[in-house]
Amino acid sequence: MNKGCRVSQVHISQVGELHDVFIQASEENMVYGPNPISHRIAWLISMCFSMRDSQQLTSIVRRFGWDPVQDEVYQEGLSCQLSWSNPAFVRMFVAGQREFSISVVVELNTQILGWIRKKAVRNPEVIQAIMQQPTCSFRFSIMFDNLYSVASCSYSDIALGAWNIPISEKPDWVELLIDHLQGIFCIPYDLDVASLARKVLLSPEQHESYNDFCRALDFIGSVRVVEGDNEVPFILIDDDPLVLCSQKVQTAVMQACAIHLTGASVVWIDEKLLCETGTHTQVWNICEKGPKVGRESPKKALSWRAKK
Repeated sequence: MNKGCRVSQVHISQVGELHDVFIQASEENMVYGPNPISHRIAWLISMCFSMRDSQQLTSIVRRFGWDPVQDEVYQEGLSCQLSWSNPAFVRMFVAGQREFSISVVVELNTQILGWIRKKAVRNPEVIQAIMQQPTCSFRFSIMFDNLYSVASCSYSDIALGAWNIPISEKPDWVELLIDHLQGIFCIPYDLDVASLARKVLLSPEQHESYNDFCRALDFIGSVRVVEGDNEVPFILIDDDPLVLCSQKVQTAVMQACAIHLTGASVVWIDEKLLCETGTHTQVWNICEKGPKVGRESPKKALSWRAKK
């Protein structure tokens, strides 16, 4: 449902040694990197578009090296709490920072706008707001405990266009709106390409996305998904299993999967984009040509670093 949405603005008050990180995004946005700061920014954006899905949330933090406790993600409304078993690593990952805040503006697609019009039929101010400015903005916050073993996450300052949604009297469909935005952002890492390809291939509604995936990889050969023993799928490139191909080819396939098969609208690409993107996905290219963001602290706090 979120296909075709765009992230138009991101503001992070502080991430590591950088303050006031502001990104004004376009169809093909570039950010300086890859480096520890760019990966922390990717982590924050991933978190704010996955909090409402416990499985996706644990998958995101695991992708960045955290070891989440699967059964200890507690969801309540627009807040959640999660824990992990490697707090020393997490403390270093966040550079000793205990609080993070990221504000995001999302340009909504026609499908979500139509859904809002139906839900807000008794709220004419909402319909007027999205007609004038078809966006959803919100702030996502993370706070760690003193031991860096637990984090509390929450959404706040939610607005549709210029209409600020009152949290105390928010309409019952606001949480569903945030649910529709989950999964909008994807990093091509450790995706089960074969399973996603089979799922999309067999879906009458998504079959064209499978064709887009194959066309995006025309330059490497004929790409297709097949089923092997016990109905386990795998990818073939010119009749050779993907695992036999070069790392460059495997990276291109992973990127094409993120862009065409996951349903994500915004895809974060480290270094070089190796496949065709199509028209439905916004690509954020992290490369040395990208502009640097934020301003550095005048003093570098070193108190968080582990003692030798």
